[in-house]
Amino acid sequence: MKQQTTGMKEFECSNCKRIIAHSFMPHECPYCGCKLLAPAASASGFAGHAFSYPSSFSPSTNSRAFKAWFYTLFWIGIGLTSLVVSAKLIQGEGALAFITSNVLDAFYLGAWLLFILPSSILWYVGLYRAWKVVQPLREELGISMPTPAKAVGFCFIPIFNLYWQFVAIPGLAKKINQLYELRTSNFHLVSVGLGIAIACLNCLLFVFIPLWLLFVSFLQAEPKYFVLGAHLYICVGCILAFLFFRQITYATNQLASEY
Repeated sequence: MKQQTTGMKEFECSNCKRIIAHSFMPHECPYCGCKLLAPAASASGFAGHAFSYPSSFSPSTNSRAFKAWFYTLFWIGIGLTSLVVSAKLIQGEGALAFITSNVLDAFYLGAWLLFILPSSILWYVGLYRAWKVVQPLREELGISMPTPAKAVGFCFIPIFNLYWQFVAIPGLAKKINQLYELRTSNFHLVSVGLGIAIACLNCLLFVFIPLWLLFVSFLQAEPKYFVLGAHLYICVGCILAFLFFRQITYATNQLASEY
């Protein structure tokens, strides 16, 4: 294989011996249809050179137990908070309603602390581990990308994280897809569009909540409608994040199982 300055690479088909110019190793030769990704040594795009993972990496990193904990905490949290918001919408007025409202607020906060917050932590752990899986692209091919710690850690820097969301989330999807295209013909793509949607929702959260509060105040609506709108917005973001988590854990576990 020859590296070109234009970003394109040249691959030689082992069957017809013709040169294929492409930005990454294609799955089949466009001339004879021969599979190009079967040999492990040539799958990396470098003859006689294969990817290697850090010795600390294990294919069971994102294990069934890890995913089961995330799924359980996530859906219990979403279910409990949705029930609390529904109860607040139908509660009546008076002294009893005031006490009920305080109890419901306590339940809502408890559900967030006991279920949503731990599932969010597990989501970022999964994100970190997924970035760890794609590191051979940086270490052995020289492709620019952040380290796992940088990819996740920069998500918590105020203001800067509005930009970094698009590097850490949809950027990860692109890297996983690229590694799949280099390593296997039976690849499972991670949705880049889904990652962009999550990053947009995360960034717009800081804009949506104040604007929704102003809109509800302008209509002189009850505060419970503000709570409902904010909760629905957050639930949409959480469900998209859940779908993305499923995709990256499945994809990275499939990649890791080949080594």
